[in-house]
Amino acid sequence: MKTIGRRMKFYRTIGAKLKGGEMAAILNISQGSYSDLEHDHAKPSSETLIRYCMETDINIYWLLTGEGKMARPIGEVEKEKEENSEISIIWQNGMVVGNHQIDNDHKYLISLINTIQAAVNCGLGKEVILNYIAQLLSYTEVHFKREEEIQRSIKFNSLDEHKESHKRLLDQLISLRSKVESAKPGEHQKATLEILFNDLTEWLFRHMLDEDLKMTEYFNLEKNHRVEDNSEE
Repeated sequence: MKTIGRRMKFYRTIGAKLKGGEMAAILNISQGSYSDLEHDHAKPSSETLIRYCMETDINIYWLLTGEGKMARPIGEVEKEKEENSEISIIWQNGMVVGNHQIDNDHKYLISLINTIQAAVNCGLGKEVILNYIAQLLSYTEVHFKREEEIQRSIKFNSLDEHKESHKRLLDQLISLRSKVESAKPGEHQKATLEILFNDLTEWLFRHMLDEDLKMTEYFNLEKNHRVEDNSEE
């Protein structure tokens, strides 16, 4: 089995004993996309590898290289599922700012950070982690610009202070990326990646809870004004 596609098919038929459509559903991709993977017409994305790791017992290293055992020990699989369920950030009502765009941005930022942690737990390596951090950094820049425009529109009195906070948060995120980039292979890299999620969680909550919830009062006043205007009509 010299290719990833052949190993995918071998695992599905021999290891998991599933039909192609069933495995596609587990990986949350179309049956056609899964067929392309098995026939080596495409390479599995990092998202697909994460789904493999979280939903099956396949050994990702074996899948990518053909080396080692096809399946991970049951205890290891259960431990990883438990770790992923415990560390994921869950969106809660107390995080709601009151603006649809900002709240949706925050939900997506949470999703990106949870994906980074799942990739770390699944052992997908530094390059994959850096790719997700790049996505997080890019979306954060877009989010901050959008947030500042909204703050300007509602005449948020802490706008300048908030912009400075955004700059500090971006600098912290860039610093986290640099730590991962400079991590050497082996235990040091593993330790750096394991610390990453805690740092990102602290970074996100500092932004959402310490800073953005200050806007809630403004959005509530704006909402009340709209209700009053409608009642007068």
